[in-house]
Amino acid sequence: MNPVTIVIPTYAAPQALADCLRAVLTRTAPVPFRAVIMDNGPQGALRAVQRALGREPRATFHRLAGNLGKAAAINRAVELFPSPWYAILDDDTVIARGWLSKLLSAAGKGRPRTAIVGCRLLLPDRRIYSAEMISWLGGVGYKERDLGQRSYERFCDAVCGACMLVRGEALSTIRFDEGLAQEYEDGDFCLKAREAGWKVFYAGSVCAVHGNLFRRTTRRLERARDEIRRRWALPVFPDSHPIDLLRVAILRGQAACDWTAVARDSRRLTSIDPAPAAAWWRLGMALLNLRRPQAASSAFSRALGYRYLSEELRTSVELALALSSAKKRALSEFAPGSRRSVDAAASSGWDT
Repeated sequence: MNPVTIVIPTYAAPQALADCLRAVLTRTAPVPFRAVIMDNGPQGALRAVQRALGREPRATFHRLAGNLGKAAAINRAVELFPSPWYAILDDDTVIARGWLSKLLSAAGKGRPRTAIVGCRLLLPDRRIYSAEMISWLGGVGYKERDLGQRSYERFCDAVCGACMLVRGEALSTIRFDEGLAQEYEDGDFCLKAREAGWKVFYAGSVCAVHGNLFRRTTRRLERARDEIRRRWALPVFPDSHPIDLLRVAILRGQAACDWTAVARDSRRLTSIDPAPAAAWWRLGMALLNLRRPQAASSAFSRALGYRYLSEELRTSVELALALSSAKKRALSEFAPGSRRSVDAAASSGWDT
């Protein structure tokens, strides 16, 4: 039995799959493996890919009975191809040399309860697609410039399924939910593993490029999001990492408009998060809501000091900084005793 079965669900993306397989076949040594391509697409869509591979003994194609989805493809592969480890790859993921040996090493360093290991995923333009995930909500660091800030390693509660190593023992009792859209089945699977007592590890030193081909309908995504929100809300576990505990606490505080709690937890997060720009941004927004524009401006300025900020977040922080600066000026102009405050009081009749 090969130590690792690489499962690649695919749907009508022959060029992306060809690039994915080329990388797998040339960059996975020295780990023995077999690659299983689970074909959800129409008949004949992968014929050119199969011809190009020829009699490659390490690759097996398996056609499914229609487009059953990514979760079903993974579950069928586990049933058909028993293995102590499974590496799950999206068909538009291109891995780097030595990826599998590094993921196995991360899982085996005195971590017997580690069932899932994820890696740093980049978009084709080399910006971050996902580091670890915040629960089921999505990847951390989306669209940041990749300047090494997400190369850390730590336990977490979820990782992205575009490149994920999974222990076969865990998959014998926990399966991917075939009713969820592709956007959410990985977070749900990680949370089920965490609930069962397994650990999830993020190995940021391992890198892969994710093409992020969009093959999902908006309506199905919305249904899946509603279902996973109903199922999980925002969970934490007794052994959740302090960073995850604080991130979830901040999101809960924002939902409750408890800006004092958001400011407290965001400040704590800035001291332990290895890439704290977003924590400074959330701190600034909480302080702005607490009508402390001077402190908010300071927090926004700290966030802008990080070169890796995504363009979207940088724009938001700059706008918030401009707003906090305007509020700070307004407060100083209308402070008790200032000329503007006297004029305003006079014009409004407050001096009578």
